[in-house]
Amino acid sequence: MPDNVTVGNTPGTADYIVASEQLTGGEQLQSVELYSESAGVKTKLVPLTDAALRATPVPVSGPLTDAALRATAVPVSGPLTDAQVRATALPVTGPLTDAQLRATALPISEAPVPLTASGPGSASVGVASAEAVPANGNRKGLVVTNLSDNTISLGFGAAAVLNAGITLLAQGGSWTMTRETYTTQQVRAIASGAASTLAFQEFV
Repeated sequence: MPDNVTVGNTPGTADYIVASEQLTGGEQLQSVELYSESAGVKTKLVPLTDAALRATPVPVSGPLTDAALRATAVPVSGPLTDAQVRATALPVTGPLTDAQLRATALPISEAPVPLTASGPGSASVGVASAEAVPANGNRKGLVVTNLSDNTISLGFGAAAVLNAGITLLAQGGSWTMTRETYTTQQVRAIASGAASTLAFQEFV
């Protein structure tokens, strides 16, 4: 059977023709075209293509909800740069858990801070507690070494007591100030014998 169907009230008379397309089984599928009318002007309606849909941004009224944002995955091309990640603050709800903090190692880069060495010095330590290294508010580091044949004990901001606290053995016993033992206080010293030489080096 050919395409299109002739319709008439009287046999053999074509009152009008209905557009159709013949299917393989012989059935006729009616063809329909849609029009819109405005001010007496008819416009044929055609389906929008993907390109036509994307040609003009679709206005969105109101903020997207969390559910709307998560309804469809947003494709991401390439890793975000450090600048892009920092461009907008990321809202965080609630404190991070221990597991979250430990999930990824945090790189820590701590460059050493250069210090300036003061002039090296020495003190003669006797059998009574006395100042060996003056207090120094700018001090950042300190190393002391016992050069004598006697034992020398140190006191920080207080009297030194022989064989108590930090004690340096004869001929090379030394102590280096660390972050945990950092102090700018006066260093006092006492020795098991008179005229015991204590060498020191400060850093600021």
